[in-house]
Amino acid sequence: MEIKVSDDYMITSDDRQYILRELYIDKDGEENWKPKHYFGKLETLLSHYLDLRVRKSDSKTMKELIEEVKGIRKEITQVIESIGAS
Repeated sequence: MEIKVSDDYMITSDDRQYILRELYIDKDGEENWKPKHYFGKLETLLSHYLDLRVRKSDSKTMKELIEEVKGIRKEITQVIESIGAS
């Protein structure tokens, strides 16, 4: 599996785990997807991804934060539907 969930994050997997990868630009300007975290369950990865995105939020008000969380949840729902895990 290799699913890009945003401009900066991708989910990959092997026969044992799910891997959340973050886009990394090396000193030569080349893009690489660096493993950031490893998970035994997809649900745990997606929950962590939501928390990670919320922590990086630029929201200034509760309303903005709520709207951002809704948008991230929509992205997660699309990922789940794309792999048939719903």
